[in-house]
Order: sequence, then structure tokens, then C-alpha cells
Amino acid sequence: MNTSFPISIVANRQARIQTEMELMICITANKFLKAQQIAGRMSAESVSKIVAQWSHKNRPQVLEFQFDQATQRDLILYNIDTFNFHGDAQTNRMVLNATMYSWKVMAKEMSVRTFCTPDSVLRKHLHDAHKVLEMLGAGLHVFLSLQELQVEALKEITNKGKERLARQHKRKEEERAEKVEKGEKAGEGMGNASATGSTKTRNFTPPTPSTFSMAWPPMSGFLNDNILFEDPSEG
Repeated sequence: MNTSFPISIVANRQARIQTEMELMICITANKFLKAQQIAGRMSAESVSKIVAQWSHKNRPQVLEFQFDQATQRDLILYNIDTFNFHGDAQTNRMVLNATMYSWKVMAKEMSVRTFCTPDSVLRKHLHDAHKVLEMLGAGLHVFLSLQELQVEALKEITNKGKERLARQHKRKEEERAEKVEKGEKAGEGMGNASATGSTKTRNFTPPTPSTFSMAWPPMSGFLNDNILFEDPSEG
């Protein structure tokens, strides 16, 4: 099936980028949840609810809070009014809500592994992951690792984009040259036809009149000299 959106990064590279990005988020979220629990900001009811939902889905037990990122986000959402966040999300509720929403969308999209993610979606995931990690208070080494992934991915996307533009330009030039060639051939055909018509015109000889010529009899054949000069008084 053909796609209308560019996919520059091959499957194995996408797998590595997405896996490392998800690992950064899950480990950072686990540390954040542990810190909030130790600080007494996490309700026991929210933990019991999350664990019950996890068990109901027949999922394996986990250490601490190392659920998938969608479940970690749900646990944070249950305690959003009591947790202490980091970065702009700490003081700006709109930024916090926007980051939580972006995390929800990203977690849903990353849960379906097709390894043919479009460039635009992958760029957005890398951007949103940075916001989520900032909200959760990730360490400097995590941001440096994410930055390395971003640089590699964007470089590959940019190079493949240049290659696509070069191919498109070459194809357009070939099509333009083909149209010009067809136009020249059509002009040559019209010129040959015009030259042939001119030759026919130059060689055209009007039909000569027939050698038979009609000889009119002299007037004397119709008029009698005697009648013509007859005196009317003699009658």
C-alpha cells in the first residue's frame, strides 16, 4: 500500500528510537512516582485502583511502578492535584494539562508498533517526550540521551528529504525535456507538411484550354447586304 506521507527512517532504526524513548519515560516516571509516594502525596486508593485494573487485564506483576507509560500516566492523573511537578508544569496548569494530554496521545500511538511511523509523527513524539521528561524531573543524562536520538533522527529525516527533492527535481526535468522533444518533433512534422504543400503549389499547372476553339461565323452570314441597305420607300 502506497503512502502519501514521507517515511525516512527504516524499521530497525525506528525500533531503536521508540524503544529507547519509551524506556527513558518509563524509568523516569517510576522514579517520579516513588518520590511522590515517599513524600506522602500519593493516595493509597489510586494505587489500589491501578493495581486492580492491571491484574484484571491478566498482566504480569511489576517492580515498584514500572507499568507501561499509559498506566503510569493514569496513576499520575489520579494524583495530579497533590503531586509536585517540575519545569513549567510546576507553576502553569495549562502547560501541565497540555503535557499530560500529549503524553496520552503519544502513549496510545506508541503502543501500536508498526515500525513505519511517518516522519512528522516521529518528530512530534521526540518533542513531546522532552516535555514529559521535563515535567517528571528527568536527570541531565536522560536529556542528553534523548537529544542524541533527536539529532540522529532529524539528520536522517533531513538527508532523506533532500534525496526525495533531488529525485523529484530530476523527474520534472526529464518530463520537461520530453515535452520539449515532443514539441520539436511536432514542429518538424508541421514544417514538412507545409513544405510539401508549397511544392505542390509551385508545381501546379493550370489546365490549358482545349485546342478546339469555337469559330463564330461572320456577320455577313446573318445579314443580307441587300436587306440591310434596302430603301424602305421602295416597298
